[in-house]
Amino acid sequence: MFSHVSAALIHGLPIAYPVTHQVEVVRPGVNRRFKSIHVRGVTIPKQHRQGVRGTEVTTREKILATLAQCLETRNTKKVQLALDLADARRESPAESIAAVRFFQHGFVGFVPQIVFDATSLRRQIRVDFCHKAARLIVEIDGLGKLYLGSEVPRAELERERRRDQWLRDQGWRVIRISWKELFTEAKFEEIRRILMGTR
Repeated sequence: MFSHVSAALIHGLPIAYPVTHQVEVVRPGVNRRFKSIHVRGVTIPKQHRQGVRGTEVTTREKILATLAQCLETRNTKKVQLALDLADARRESPAESIAAVRFFQHGFVGFVPQIVFDATSLRRQIRVDFCHKAARLIVEIDGLGKLYLGSEVPRAELERERRRDQWLRDQGWRVIRISWKELFTEAKFEEIRRILMGTR
């Protein structure tokens, strides 16, 4: 039965990390890892299985109920924390990772998907995260923007630049975090300094 990232791909779920060539499956027995397949020796109850286009996978539904029924107890607290941090307003895996990073750094007060009426630009601006007390906007540039020079048209880059400048003109600080920067400390230390200045 397909599991983990492989099951998520079959379900059509967004993936937070670049996909590897290794397929992940579960079956009763022992753990085995080969070049192209990772086998986990786990017995999955029938009610935790689901068929998708003729393929058997672990289910994506009723996560809390499934978690409560699992015999495997390792990492259940981590799963519960991940569910607590989940928010449907996050529009990409990168934004979800950013929210986890905020939690890890003890940042509170960030609200996702706030909309501004930018009349001079004749449009609305929606930002990824807004901290009103600190007058701080955090924008997350996910995997899709790793190759800005070749993948994003000049017009789109200019649109982003004018958007950020409008926010700054309204008195907001704007911090952009790239995919790679989500996994380093520099941008989060910058955010911490700004938040500390508002206390």
